[in-house]
Amino acid sequence: MIAEIEVSKPEQLIQTQFDLSLPVYCDANRVAQLFSNLLRNAVSYGKPGEPVIVKAITTNDTFTLSVINKGEPIPAEKMAKLFQPFSRSEENKGQQGLGLGLYIAAEIAKAHGGTLTSSSDNKSTKFTLEMPVR
Repeated sequence: MIAEIEVSKPEQLIQTQFDLSLPVYCDANRVAQLFSNLLRNAVSYGKPGEPVIVKAITTNDTFTLSVINKGEPIPAEKMAKLFQPFSRSEENKGQQGLGLGLYIAAEIAKAHGGTLTSSSDNKSTKFTLEMPVR
């Protein structure tokens, strides 16, 4: 997935930090779909010229995947609706898609016994998947 973005948007720097000391048992295709949604959003909504950071770690019995970008913070009223179906901000109505990507990603997290959370402030926007490794 990262290689695809790097080919299609060579100007976009993607930094990775991986520490996967344990195997993660999951539906790899669905978790890849979740990751693809998060990464594409980070690239689309991030500040041009700023890197997108991808972190993946396993600790004890948890797999954590974070995608972080810099840019304008997501307003609180939009944060509350991010994981709802057909959620799309007014200024992004012209972009492709139905507003289902983050909803689907959250449902994939739930199906794996995990959670998908988000935070956004003046420094960065971060989406984090946490799920059991088994």
